[in-house]
Amino acid sequence: MSEGNPYSPPAVAESEVPVHCYWQVDGTDLLARNATTLPKVDLESGLATMDGSAVFRRRDDVQPGIVLMGLALFGVILVLRSQLDVSMPVIMMGIFAVTFVFGRVSVFRRGGGGPEGVWLFVDVRRAKRVRWRKRIRIAALLLVGLGIVAGFYLPAVFGWMDTGYFMIWLLGGVPLGVVLIVAIGVWSALDRGKVRLKSGPSGWVRITGVHSAAIDRLRELQAGVDGEGAGKAGDDGGRERGIRTMYYHRFPLRLLLGPNWKNPWIVFNLVLMKWLRSRLLEQETYHFSEASERQVDELCATMRNRAEEWLAAHPDWVCVHANQLGSPAGHFFTESMVMASPGLEHCMVTTCSWTVQKPDRVIAEACFHSWVDGLGLVSTMDHPTLDLPVKDEIRRRVRGTPEQVFAAHLGFCAGGGLRPPEDIGTLRERLLEKREEMDRLLVELGYQSETRRVPDPGVRP
Repeated sequence: MSEGNPYSPPAVAESEVPVHCYWQVDGTDLLARNATTLPKVDLESGLATMDGSAVFRRRDDVQPGIVLMGLALFGVILVLRSQLDVSMPVIMMGIFAVTFVFGRVSVFRRGGGGPEGVWLFVDVRRAKRVRWRKRIRIAALLLVGLGIVAGFYLPAVFGWMDTGYFMIWLLGGVPLGVVLIVAIGVWSALDRGKVRLKSGPSGWVRITGVHSAAIDRLRELQAGVDGEGAGKAGDDGGRERGIRTMYYHRFPLRLLLGPNWKNPWIVFNLVLMKWLRSRLLEQETYHFSEASERQVDELCATMRNRAEEWLAAHPDWVCVHANQLGSPAGHFFTESMVMASPGLEHCMVTTCSWTVQKPDRVIAEACFHSWVDGLGLVSTMDHPTLDLPVKDEIRRRVRGTPEQVFAAHLGFCAGGGLRPPEDIGTLRERLLEKREEMDRLLVELGYQSETRRVPDPGVRP
């Protein structure tokens, strides 16, 4: 491996995988860290920068532990049926519950084995065809399974057990059903495509069967980032970024759930992940100082609409600054915008967050700040936050639109005289001091690690 360049070795031994990049070409394969979002290159066909591309998560289809559990539970069925008077539906429901929970635990447990998977883009037309074929197989499997079950139960209900119809079914229908199930399984195996995910080094996935055109495109992206980093590096070997690890399993459940608290499936998964202190709830994020400045017209549609609505009602307010911050793994983006009243007495911080997997599901939040004599910093927000012991700050949460939250905020500030900053530069300094204090508290309370400087891991299209 060339010194000072963590991205472009022609081939990499698994023990020598660099720790600060998130994906890299390794010969004809691709190495990616768990949960990484790969560039918009279809690994199956080699198409790049696809319009309307779909994004999928790929993972190992079969986990050996779950297979062994299923075989063990099959033995339990035989014992229960022979020794106890337990009905088959009850046994099957129990086995399903045990296997399901075991599968969740094997995925979520701290330091769990096997690749978690990566997010990759697929041409939307091919994605639709794959989905339809999968649905057809599931429907066929259900029909065959129901047919086999009905073939055993219906003769008992209608008294056909001693007739030739049952023997015909037993000798012809059951073998046919088994053949169909095997055929569906073979079809499913052949329909997986050439791309395969395999366990790589700890925390990594090795992707094989990648189209040669996709490998070439990824090499170009890799070389482009390497060249950019080398051009900015000078003598230090490459650009560095501030990164820290967030320990989300230590966060309150209400913050992790957010608007998903009504979804029982998400609630079950998050409760189990928190209980197991799952590594899936430990993610690397950039330090807030790594955010890049943006103009309002460069922000996402949700942020632009919020700015237009607020300025239409408050035309004398001004935009102080706006920025965007991505994630090292490339799957999550956050935009922030600060707007202030004419005399800088009040400011509004609007934040929009979304994932690459679901870019249309933007979470928008608003928070108002004012400095008041005798009260310190008064903050009113429309979303729950961590209960941090921030010095000289009073925090309140109010549900409603930004206008409703602002009206409540004005009421909270009525207890003393306003102490606005002298100018926009001073306002930015105050907000930065508050952000730095919160960052320090997150480290001290164990919600995140210390910030570390690492070579830029952002290989991007």
